[in-house]
Amino acid sequence: MADKTSLRFFENIPVRAVWDEESAKWWFCAMDIAEALTKSKNPRKYWK
Repeated sequence: MADKTSLRFFENIPVRAVWDEESAKWWFCAMDIAEALTKSKNPRKYWK
């Protein structure tokens, strides 16, 4: 069975998510979370 993808929003900022059927967990994009939490337009600098 294929994983399910979803687009969530945190304070109007999109955060990509993927449902992993095998582990029964949602996985979120770290870069999107960094952008949402810092409000930075360059979240890659927080990832480094």
